[in-house]
Amino acid sequence: MAVTTALPPSLAVELAWGLSSQFSKDADAKARGEMTKVDFDRIVQPVDTSGTDEEKRYVRGTAALIDGTLRTLHIIVAGRDLNIDELDELRDKRREDVEASAKLSGSLQSIAPRAVTTLFVGGAGGAGLSEALTRWAGIQETDIALFQGLVIAAAAAVGYIVHELVVARLVRRALTRELIKKDYDRTRYFDQYHQRCRLALWSLCERVNIWHQAVFGAPFPCTNAWDVARRVLDGAQSTCCPWVHKHLRNGWITPDLWSLCETGDIKRDVVEASCRIFQREKGWPP
Repeated sequence: MAVTTALPPSLAVELAWGLSSQFSKDADAKARGEMTKVDFDRIVQPVDTSGTDEEKRYVRGTAALIDGTLRTLHIIVAGRDLNIDELDELRDKRREDVEASAKLSGSLQSIAPRAVTTLFVGGAGGAGLSEALTRWAGIQETDIALFQGLVIAAAAAVGYIVHELVVARLVRRALTRELIKKDYDRTRYFDQYHQRCRLALWSLCERVNIWHQAVFGAPFPCTNAWDVARRVLDGAQSTCCPWVHKHLRNGWITPDLWSLCETGDIKRDVVEASCRIFQREKGWPP
């Protein structure tokens, strides 16, 4: 039984994945894609010059299938980049809103001392509290000045305490949650990208094998398209804990737990030994 000796379906999948690096924004990845293009030409050119008619027909058809898959992968990469860019823009806007709230709180913190000062000094056309106490209550100006200073200091202290212990803490927590949510959303987009690429490579392997059967009379031996696509992308999938979606939605994840959440799928024993949520729930909730 004749089979291809130049371009097995599994090699076609690996070449397509390598060529897709040309669509990356990273310069090193682009360079690797160009190197893969050189390797691909080295495989195809000898067949064009000295290969059998069947081999020439098969390689040309397979090259066309690879080219079609590359167009699909280009769409997938462009969609991933667009999703991440839009995510960054949305999260940046959200962070700016939180930071604006913090600045507003800091400005409001100084209102109380200024209000007390205005109350004592008085506004245009009116008498202040100091003058009223001196005129009607007979309190000495030195005592009034001391009292005024104490009241202003107390107002400033209350504003500071409210800002630092309540507002600033809430703002820091909100910013931290935004960072975690941004990282989580990026991971979800990457998982989508990984799944779509795997489906595209699986489809390529299937079609190349069907084409091999059409040209040589039989599929390439021992070719499982799903296993080929999985092996090519092996190690690229995310390693998030499978319960991260529920735990993040419920607000249970804190910054000190996030690294465990990101690696929980490959370090399940470490997570179970270290995760407070696991200990609190006495096992993973459904």
